[in-house]
Amino acid sequence: FKLEAPWKFIKQQYQAKKFLGMGAVGQVIKAKHRASGEVFAIKSLLLQDNESATKSLIRELQTLKHLSGVKNNVHTIRLHRVIVPEDLLPDEEKVIFLVMDYVPNTLIEFLDNSQQFELKEPQVK
Repeated sequence: FKLEAPWKFIKQQYQAKKFLGMGAVGQVIKAKHRASGEVFAIKSLLLQDNESATKSLIRELQTLKHLSGVKNNVHTIRLHRVIVPEDLLPDEEKVIFLVMDYVPNTLIEFLDNSQQFELKEPQVK
């Protein structure tokens, strides 16, 4: 797969490994941090010029920040870093990147595989 701009801002620090999905305001890729070798999911979010979308993005970031600060919580995806490109050209789309834990399976895959065993209460919560 080929990543287009504005992904150029993460290519120095991260090596794109796999396209994971696309949403209404961005994409998600699996990427390897070049220095540490750690694997992350990186979500791009296009910044929109409407107040509702901005409020929604701020709520998502606040929630991720709060959940990332909860110690010993293995049931949430942690936000490791927010990358805000500073040297965008005037005609480039405004975007930010969220560097998060990479989870190898989707919820559907987990549920399909879980038919072989009984889910315990902590897995259901």
